[in-house]
Amino acid sequence: MIYYAHRGNYNGPSLDKENSLDHIQNSLDLGFLAEVDIRFVGSCFYLGHDFPRYKVSEEWLAVRNR
Repeated sequence: MIYYAHRGNYNGPSLDKENSLDHIQNSLDLGFLAEVDIRFVGSCFYLGHDFPRYKVSEEWLAVRNR
């Protein structure tokens, strides 16, 4: 069975942490796959549901997409 962490949340909602790099990494370290909200604004990638909140590099995304 495959388990997903929605926006990095694996144990219920955590609105102050979701889509943050640390929260996502923690869920990956625990063995979950993570569904995140990615936005491309200007020439940069961001994580965030309603607005671009956390700037993230293309390399960070590529490494975690394996």
